[in-house]
Amino acid sequence: MNKCFLFFILPVIFPSVNILAEVNSPVVFAQKTGVPVVVDGMLDEPCWGKAVKITRFLDIYDNSRPASPQTYFQVVYDESTLYFGIAGDEPNMKEVVREAFPRDAWPRGTSIEVFLDTNSDRATYYQFATNLGGSVFDSYNTDTKWNGNWKVASKILKDRWTIEVAVPFSDFGMESPATGSRWGLNLCRNREGGLQYSSSWAPVGGDFHNPGKFNTLVFGSAGDWMKKEVQDYRAFREKTLSFLQNQQPVEEKLEAKLRRSGSLMNRVERTKISDKTSIGRILPVYKQVQTINVLCQDIDDEIRVIKSLNRIKK
Repeated sequence: MNKCFLFFILPVIFPSVNILAEVNSPVVFAQKTGVPVVVDGMLDEPCWGKAVKITRFLDIYDNSRPASPQTYFQVVYDESTLYFGIAGDEPNMKEVVREAFPRDAWPRGTSIEVFLDTNSDRATYYQFATNLGGSVFDSYNTDTKWNGNWKVASKILKDRWTIEVAVPFSDFGMESPATGSRWGLNLCRNREGGLQYSSSWAPVGGDFHNPGKFNTLVFGSAGDWMKKEVQDYRAFREKTLSFLQNQQPVEEKLEAKLRRSGSLMNRVERTKISDKTSIGRILPVYKQVQTINVLCQDIDDEIRVIKSLNRIKK
């Protein structure tokens, strides 16, 4: 590996216009906790104070504007379970439905829907829905015959409500995902009065069942994720350099792309995120890493083509 990427480590500040303001984030980071969450709807465990908070749900029909009232959520996990902490502003609390409905009967009134694409294929997904009465509705690809062993609890306050959802990884036939693992994710909210009052985190248009447009859940804190991305890039760079050293004539375009990706990753390595719970501060780095990953994918695709052509020539 070219050692220049390890020298002159100076802090970098990514420019941003009011990075503390609400932002439309396509990603949420799940903080790992060593202490299981008590599912009581309180959101008072220390882990919630360390977790990234996502805001700015979008109007169901006009994804260009924020919904009103707003919804907020955070995600944490431990060795066995994925937890969602959700809060919603509600100016008309007296009208909120608090009735519990039978299993897999649609939970009317104010409800939250969690959509999880656990294999990131943007086609298959699990749906979990609950209301403030504690109703439980779940499905796999709209098939309600699938039932999970998840738990939910809620708390109703004067002008807002909170919900905790706990979904065991065993529901998906897996153990706790490795740091850096990615799933497709969306959270949606329904309110009394009809579909026109619904909202969504991801810009899925008028159809919540749209896994191709889900946002992203990353397992691990922002700091852990950055370390994993740097490690993965270093391994990729070493492999690519080894390939390029044996190529004649020189693959100048590939070398240029590798230099570009290295320069961007060097910048990421030098970045200091002052508040790793603020998605506004994390997002510029995330977007930078996404650009690097696109470059690396382009390089990898081109190398596969070159190898195929070399085999044909032989």
